Amino acid sequence: MSYNHIKTGMILAAGFGNRLKPITLTTPKPLVKVNNKALIDYAIEHLYEVGIKRIIVNTHYLAEQIHEHLKKYISSDIEIIISYEPEILETGGGILNAMQKHCSEPLLVINSDVYIDKHNPEPLLSELLKVWNPETMDLLLLLKDKDDIDVFYQGDFNLDTTCRIIRSTIHPHKYVFAGAYIVKPSFFNGKSISKFPIYELFFQSNDEDYMNFNFYGLPLKAKWFDIGTLERLNKLEKYLKQKNGLKKNR
Repeated sequence: MSYNHIKTGMILAAGFGNRLKPITLTTPKPLVKVNNKALIDYAIEHLYEVGIKRIIVNTHYLAEQIHEHLKKYISSDIEIIISYEPEILETGGGILNAMQKHCSEPLLVINSDVYIDKHNPEPLLSELLKVWNPETMDLLLLLKDKDDIDVFYQGDFNLDTTCRIIRSTIHPHKYVFAGAYIVKPSFFNGKSISKFPIYELFFQSNDEDYMNFNFYGLPLKAKWFDIGTLERLNKLEKYLKQKNGLKKNR
């Protein structure tokens, strides 16, 4: 099913995964397995479920392993476009590079190191696509209430009554960035292809200035895990083991 006119997705898969060492000394983070499935395959599945069959994957660290893994999609109806970075461009530079070379329209971007557990039959990214309004938004972030996460996070953003993103130097932030978003090329106005994290643009100002930006957020209801560290990977594996155990006992 196609939820809107967005035709292309992107999976960020170029990073070194330093906080997942020693696993990532020999295995790139996108190929780390959870429930016997590589993380990158979950990301591809999320995009495919909302009708996105054209997917850009940026690579750098242990790239050949990722390229080899993705060959299995050649015989499918999914078009995988490799955006290899000889020198890593980080998240912001990687997306801008992919946009300029492969897609001049809004992208649905997903990090390869998040795990979202389905809580209803609807595809996980469908609500993000339904809420997206290119007439009023340059950026729509999927967010998670930090109080619904099993590990401590400082919080990244608040939302006003229209779901516009607010950042403040005074008030605590309620929501954590959940690793998926829709972004327009205009979001990168004034930037050239270079090495920079997209967080520089997400977190560029305070609450007053944020009213000048068309940045919006959508709270995620489903169970969410950031797999950035060994501790968090272990928490996810423990959660899935308990969940699978409950299913078997029913």
